[in-house]
Amino acid sequence: RAAVAEIVPPPGSGGLPADSSRTFWAIVVARCLNMLTLGLVMSSSTAMIYELASASMGVSSTSGLVHAEVQKFFTYVGTAATLVTFLTAPLVGGLLDACGRRLAIVLSLATTGLARALVAVRPSLLLHFVYRVIVSVSHPTFTQATSAVLGDIFGRGTRECVDAESLVSRFSLPCMLAGTTLGSLFKRPRWAMGFCGSAQLVCAALAMATTRETLPTRRRMQMSVGKLNPFHFVEVYSRSKALTALGILTSIRDAPAYMNVMDVYQ
Repeated sequence: RAAVAEIVPPPGSGGLPADSSRTFWAIVVARCLNMLTLGLVMSSSTAMIYELASASMGVSSTSGLVHAEVQKFFTYVGTAATLVTFLTAPLVGGLLDACGRRLAIVLSLATTGLARALVAVRPSLLLHFVYRVIVSVSHPTFTQATSAVLGDIFGRGTRECVDAESLVSRFSLPCMLAGTTLGSLFKRPRWAMGFCGSAQLVCAALAMATTRETLPTRRRMQMSVGKLNPFHFVEVYSRSKALTALGILTSIRDAPAYMNVMDVYQ
């Protein structure tokens, strides 16, 4: 309670303006609800893929053949989603400055919500693959947009902004844990997916109604080859050996998640 009062003082105490305080709490609610659905999807998405793979192969979901097929699917979708995130990352920042933070938040939540609702209504491996690719763009957009809002309100790079980001993370982490627990209450994975889609559509509507645009002036989106080049980050890494080492270590750490380990399942 003390941390909240220090970052967002009560109205009339000389702290944030009322609209900025309302926008901050809207970001907290949006992040928490997004993490709740993420935790729920993590526990239900795998079960849904096993069901779909089992139905398409005509064998029990406990069969080793299904395990191998599911692992192959995870490998393909993980590779595709990572590649799409890598290629579209240079566009996200420019999109936030050109379209505004509020529109980016609403569109990213609505897109993810519609994709999940569609998977719940017409579940299939192909549709699930497309959904994961869409989320690989909409989720980073949402995260960057909400962080940009906090930077606009508290000042980018300031201690207040760091404290606000930390406070939002502290609120959202228990929500993610609650989401993984909530998954056990749904008898069918598609019901959980439908709940997530509906919750994010509601969150998008709330964000549209309660948040204000915090971007002072919009910039024209740069479409130059240099800005769109996904390898532009190499220049950033070349400035720091420590940053380069961190990038290499992170890549090594994450590499096993994208390797096909179906031999282990077999």
